[in-house]
Amino acid sequence: MASVKTPTPIPHRSQQRREQLFGLAGAVSLLPSTLVAPMKVLQLHRRGNATMEQFGEAICADPSLVSKIMGLVNSAAFKPVHPITKPSHALVMIGLKNLLPLVFGVSMAGIFNKMGLPADERSAMWRATLLKAVTAREFARGSTPDVAEEAFVAALLQDVALPIIHAADRSAWPETIAVLELPDSAVRTARERTMYACDHGELGAAIVKTLGLPQLYCEATANHHAPSGPSAGGNAVLARALTIAAALPHRLALNVANLKARLLAAVCVGPPKPADVELLSRIAESYAETLAQFADTDERSVAFKEFMQGLCGQVALCMESAIGESTTVIADLRHKGTDLEKRVGDLTQQVAQSDYDPLTGVFNRAGFMRRAGRFVKLAREHAAVSALGFVDVDDFKALNDRFGHQAGDHALTVIATSLVAALRGNGIVGRLGGDEFCFLLFAKDAKNFAEAARHIESVFCRLNVQVENQTVPLTSSVGIVALDNDGPIDDLEQVLRTADGLMYGAKRAGKGRCNTHSSSRAA
Repeated sequence: MASVKTPTPIPHRSQQRREQLFGLAGAVSLLPSTLVAPMKVLQLHRRGNATMEQFGEAICADPSLVSKIMGLVNSAAFKPVHPITKPSHALVMIGLKNLLPLVFGVSMAGIFNKMGLPADERSAMWRATLLKAVTAREFARGSTPDVAEEAFVAALLQDVALPIIHAADRSAWPETIAVLELPDSAVRTARERTMYACDHGELGAAIVKTLGLPQLYCEATANHHAPSGPSAGGNAVLARALTIAAALPHRLALNVANLKARLLAAVCVGPPKPADVELLSRIAESYAETLAQFADTDERSVAFKEFMQGLCGQVALCMESAIGESTTVIADLRHKGTDLEKRVGDLTQQVAQSDYDPLTGVFNRAGFMRRAGRFVKLAREHAAVSALGFVDVDDFKALNDRFGHQAGDHALTVIATSLVAALRGNGIVGRLGGDEFCFLLFAKDAKNFAEAARHIESVFCRLNVQVENQTVPLTSSVGIVALDNDGPIDDLEQVLRTADGLMYGAKRAGKGRCNTHSSSRAA
């Protein structure tokens, strides 16, 4: 029987380190920032004629700035239909007016971050990160320019976990540096896992996810040292660009000769070809140009002091502008809120008035029919009987002709009030127009329905009304149809016409009475 190899247990100390690292990764809101990008942004801003493309080039050189901007445009605040993966698209979405305060705020927080990364270490990591990003971009430009931006950002984020590792255990950092510089990728990854129970790619992916960046960058960061190569959404050119970038140093502490050798080994498959030489030349030129844009950034220099003074001044101006705009917006919102409340109040009153009959106070036809369907559904949910009734006042024209319209209006009000009372709270009443009314009745069961119909006939159908100090008999004919309590809900307009027919039957039978119909299913 073949023996089963027991997995090597993860040492307790490395597991503790892993938990600590991923705890820090889950709490990251901002990456450490160098001075180079914010100083360049401020310089461009002072020029007054810089383009969005120039701002974008400066911002994309800083992982802290680019990750914050990409995370923002992919957040719920912007609600993009598809993930935004290109920085140029993100900058257009944010706009220059909003971009500058964001850059200044992120820069202040990123430079003086809690991770305590020393300035020289921050510079060494940034230079290596920038070289990786430039290398990936130039490779992509030579084959598939459309993915050049994604290649730059993905390479820029490959080593995003290193500041976290430094902050978690500074005493282990010298050993970590030595491990990172091991030429054999498999050996390096194994040593990392021995120390931290993970590699910096896995930890970096957790950070990228916490920052809210698209899945493309999470996968690219997680797998940039994987044997199968970085995952790049199935794009072979992008995957190759990131593989080349991953082969470069994690910190630029190598001499020029060693760096050229690493670049040559990363780019070339076999002996160098003319295309490889051209690519290496483009990388060297682009990297040198990029570094030249970010000269004199020592924290002890006069330029840095001037930068901090200018940055603070710009932050103050941004805050002053924001406060002024906020005050204006708040005042405008208050005015609009007051106007909106008035309009809502007017509309509410109009809606209420449109649903009720102004003379009798019961529902008009539209208001009644809107509610009837909902009440029928509610009655069926409770296995109750619902019935629709049609009312016509007997000889109403004669009363109007004898006593006048004012007396007629009074009589209609008495009819409406008496009908509401006759329902005893178990229904709603509507006026269809003229001397015609309708009502919806609820009953516990068929027995209670029959009792309710008798009650309506006895107390409502034969009324007396006081007109000009005279007691005038006022009768009504009523037709009531019980609705089905299972199957599809009946067409209430059709049921109302059936009740109308029953009402005419009551008139022919002598008036002042009630005709009912109950289906077998309702019974």
